Amino acid sequence: MNALRNAAAAAALILAMPAFAVAAAPVVVHLSPQNHSGETATATLTETNGNTVVSVVTKGGPGNPQPIHIHKGTCAKLNPKPFYPLTTLQGGKSVTTLKGVSLMSLQNGNFAINIHHSTSDIPTYYACGNIAKIAGM
Repeated sequence: MNALRNAAAAAALILAMPAFAVAAAPVVVHLSPQNHSGETATATLTETNGNTVVSVVTKGGPGNPQPIHIHKGTCAKLNPKPFYPLTTLQGGKSVTTLKGVSLMSLQNGNFAINIHHSTSDIPTYYACGNIAKIAGM
């Protein structure tokens, strides 16, 4: 009887504890040069409390502000309309919080991260990287 009471007390304690959000492991996306730009980048996507933070660092870029977006599709076949705009790269860096966007939705949604040449030359792509899908999805 004591064992049953102890088990019931333990179950009640567990149910009374607040739920904590479990952060998914960060996902790293490597962006490769396009159009002979020589620019590469690393984007780190980290989910916290249902939001995804996208941190990007570039190498070999032009140094001027560069628009950067998450697009539907792949680098080989990109939908030109941005799906999630990211903070414009300044000095080769950008950090954006996508509120209410889970990391899993980005990994299951056939998305790519794309860097444009400049704010005055948006049609020219300078670097791109596909967000890897979750295995088995």
